[in-house]
Amino acid sequence: MLVFKNAVVVNGDGKTLQTGANVLVENDRIVDVTHSVEGLNEKNARIIDCTGKAVLPGLINHHTHSVVMGPFLSSGAAARTREQVLTQLDRDLLNGHTTVMGVDGFVTMDEVKATQELHPVRIKTAAVQLPKSFLAANCADGAGLDASHRAMTLEKMLADGAIAIGEVGSGQTTGGGDYVYIPRMVKERKGVTITADQSYAMFLSVLGTWADRTYYRRDRVLEALKECGLEQVLTPEECRDIVYETTFRVYDKALNAYEEAVEAGIRYDVPVILHHTPSTTLEVQRLARRGLRRFIPSHSNCLFTVDEALDAGRKLRAEYGVWIDGAVFDSFSRRLVGPHPDVLTTMFREGLIDLLSTDFSGGQSDSMLKGIEYIAAQGAATLPAAVAAATSNVAMAIPGIAPGLGMVKKGYTADLLVVDYPEVSQLRQVYIGGRLVAENGETRYER
Repeated sequence: MLVFKNAVVVNGDGKTLQTGANVLVENDRIVDVTHSVEGLNEKNARIIDCTGKAVLPGLINHHTHSVVMGPFLSSGAAARTREQVLTQLDRDLLNGHTTVMGVDGFVTMDEVKATQELHPVRIKTAAVQLPKSFLAANCADGAGLDASHRAMTLEKMLADGAIAIGEVGSGQTTGGGDYVYIPRMVKERKGVTITADQSYAMFLSVLGTWADRTYYRRDRVLEALKECGLEQVLTPEECRDIVYETTFRVYDKALNAYEEAVEAGIRYDVPVILHHTPSTTLEVQRLARRGLRRFIPSHSNCLFTVDEALDAGRKLRAEYGVWIDGAVFDSFSRRLVGPHPDVLTTMFREGLIDLLSTDFSGGQSDSMLKGIEYIAAQGAATLPAAVAAATSNVAMAIPGIAPGLGMVKKGYTADLLVVDYPEVSQLRQVYIGGRLVAENGETRYER
């Protein structure tokens, strides 16, 4: 028996925080959460002293990329290498994410199973094998789609274990992927490597927040190029052409794929995950009114100002079946891709976030624990409520993602984190199925 003794237990239900509690684990199951260990034969138990520490459920990261050895993003880009995928999974593990759902929806279940054999993190997937998603991928990239991917159907994916439709729109709708396709085209045409911030500055100067084709003005773009250090690299006309080409070669097709995905979600009664940014929010808001039981506008803090995020969030909150996702990105560390954390915390404070995830940030997303600690410290949500957004809420929003997981409760599977308290971003141990798989920043499993 494994005993986590004298812990602060945040059980994942959104309300409960117990002090001086003990979590008892037998094999892979939680057999009790109690304040008393009277009668326990400690000689037959492994005792983990959790004084000054908290025990949390393993976090469920329902929106991430590059966790399966298969096509990348909704644009069907070439698969990342085996080592890159395993490194990404290790990153999730060392961040306390014991279950992940990849939203690179063109992977196959065979690819999911092959990846799962190599890593202890529980891997789930969403799927986007629908005609208009294939069309959008072909226009945007499609280099990672071979004959087996093109022959796959959504029906077969769902029958074989995929648990949602999504992500529809990644890598193609907001500027063709602000830190993928715009930088790639600048590199090809000018031989210069640009940052995600420079890429997004190009996009905003040409199309504005709402991806408006009529927004372009030469003087505005020239000023933006000066401000982001690209005046000597691109003319306003070159900037305009790159943004137009990476965006509108696929933008309309990608939005058509949104409606097709929602119709399929209604037909099969499965959650649908849509890429949600200012350039897609009007379509996301329109489709939220369709009555899908589990409609997930993803990373709803992405690229929005605080006021824009609140406005979009309130409109979405009014609709049936909407679970609003917020992502930590790299907002709590390098902040090269992610927005300022105030967008996320303000949305939490206003009750406009149901789910927490990481998204990708070029493979450098922060731990959800960092977001949880910051949100609680700012008073935007209680610690139990913030933890629930990354655990039990996810299990409710996406049935099948984590059966028997997401809570520290008798009868649940022992996917558990030991963290400092109240500095919960300081992760000490990770258990999956009662087995220690990471400790003090190092993995404890054999590849």
